[in-house]
Amino acid sequence: MIEDLNIFTAIEDINNIHCLNIEQKNAYDEIISHVNKKQNDMFSIDGSGGTGKIYLYRAILAKLRCNGHIALAMTISGVVTSILLGG
Repeated sequence: MIEDLNIFTAIEDINNIHCLNIEQKNAYDEIISHVNKKQNDMFSIDGSGGTGKIYLYRAILAKLRCNGHIALAMTISGVVTSILLGG
């Protein structure tokens, strides 16, 4: 767990939060709200290539990690997981 708490969070990932489009921001807000309320839930982020899924993932992971949460990236595609910090 200590290793997971020490995953580097890039400043650009933190700044991504301010550049999310409406759909991304809605998903971001919903997920962060559930975490803050300690509600157990599962979310799936789906979309065509180039819709900004990784951008959204990185913003969510940055927010959670900056707030001291352990956030692990898991995806169906090993390629995507390999480009996310801590994936």
